[in-house]
Amino acid sequence: MVLSSDSTGLSIVMPGSRLMGIPDFLHVRLRVFPAFQKSSDIYCMDLATGDYRKLDCNSGESESWHAWSSNSRWIAFSSKRADGVFTRIYLCYIDKSGKSGKPFVLPQEDPFFYDSFMKTYSVPEF
Repeated sequence: MVLSSDSTGLSIVMPGSRLMGIPDFLHVRLRVFPAFQKSSDIYCMDLATGDYRKLDCNSGESESWHAWSSNSRWIAFSSKRADGVFTRIYLCYIDKSGKSGKPFVLPQEDPFFYDSFMKTYSVPEF
């Protein structure tokens, strides 16, 4: 199955370490370069039909690098959804049909940690 930029109208980024198939669907990330563009989103593709769709976990800000849990039910991804400036790591549950739950920021011991943390997360890993 090939998904082309011509058919989507988007730049497609599928680095080998970020591509993970699971029995029911394949997760791919489609985005417009560069990653800091608000149009950078995470999609999933159904291998049987070739249909693709934007995951519900996307926001109006940039969603970028992502990683899947070993059971393919959780996704960790970087997002600028909090303030549009710094990327933070978010976690989100993905059910067997590919529907995403509500993402939440990677918890920290101090609930105010992100208010003063002036660094950015880029590539999450489980």
